[in-house]
Amino acid sequence: MMMTKEISLFSTGERQVIVVLKLVSSFMDENPLCCCADEISGIKSEFLKEGDEIKLKQKNSTIVLSLREQLYYYSCSLVIPNEYPDSQVV
Repeated sequence: MMMTKEISLFSTGERQVIVVLKLVSSFMDENPLCCCADEISGIKSEFLKEGDEIKLKQKNSTIVLSLREQLYYYSCSLVIPNEYPDSQVV
């Protein structure tokens, strides 16, 4: 379905660069956490163990971590600003 949309955009006579920029902009708007995909992948592979959870909330650019170790439990929400990595994670 996405391919059909792309083909129809290219056939409208618009410049290809503008079409590609619109697609990239749309993707970035719908997936704001893609800018920190490497960091999220690192958290998943290095820190998460059995019983731990990571939830990504694209709509409000939030990462929710739930960590467990024996009798201890820690949960936090990390808000990724739109200006990341220039701006600090809260």
